Amino acid sequence: MNRTIFTFIPVFLLLAGCGQGAKRDSARLDSFLATSHIDRVEFVSAGRTNTVVGAEARKIVASLYQTNRVSSPDWTKGQVQGVCLMNGTNEICWLTSFVDDGLWKFEEYCFRLR
Repeated sequence: MNRTIFTFIPVFLLLAGCGQGAKRDSARLDSFLATSHIDRVEFVSAGRTNTVVGAEARKIVASLYQTNRVSSPDWTKGQVQGVCLMNGTNEICWLTSFVDDGLWKFEEYCFRLR
């Protein structure tokens, strides 16, 4: 019986650790969005880069604010594109967008837009 208990404890600790990482990464993303002047967004997919600047870039960034996000499990499949948030030519952070299912990911934090 003791062996069974010890088998399940590490699994529980691993899952609890993943949840904490997602919370931390959600807060980091909020910090980047709130404190960085992001005026350029680059979408990178299959060797192609599409760049959005100025007011259109700010609209994309505004859509990523916490009030417009819902946490979601990472059940990703399909086409992936990298999304780089930038200030001029300086990278602020990278996100991943899963085109087919609408999932976004920043480090361990996965979310969908409302």
